Amino acid sequence: MQVRLAPMRHTTPEAIALPKPMVSQMIPPCSATPPADPRLVDATESILQEITAVGRHLEAIGSKISDLSTASTSIRANIARFQVTVKDLDHHLMTVKTGLRPCQNWTRRCSSFGHKLRTWRTGVGGTMSVFLAYRNTRKAQMSKPSLKTS
Repeated sequence: MQVRLAPMRHTTPEAIALPKPMVSQMIPPCSATPPADPRLVDATESILQEITAVGRHLEAIGSKISDLSTASTSIRANIARFQVTVKDLDHHLMTVKTGLRPCQNWTRRCSSFGHKLRTWRTGVGGTMSVFLAYRNTRKAQMSKPSLKTS
């Protein structure tokens, strides 16, 4: 079994005979590099300072957005709590007006009159229904709730 070596393409007898430079001759000495332009150095430093300042501003904006998101969540929770409080105050007001406790925590509509019907428990086991007109109508603003006992 014979192994043939392929001839080297770029190696010629002339190239082999040339002297090879040493590594130290290939790298120019430090004194050979020209000094940097001071205006270019100053401009580069000012650009880096501007980039750093913009980064700080972006961090501050991100922090404020996070704070606003937290505040928004808190506001939503407070609104929900306020709605529950208004509902409780409404029940309490009717209790004070009528001397009765609320029978249930729900309201149903009386479709024939377009009023809301609220039911209250009396002290003797019966119930009392209170019709409350819609608040967004002019008639509702002028009239008071009418009490009906059953």
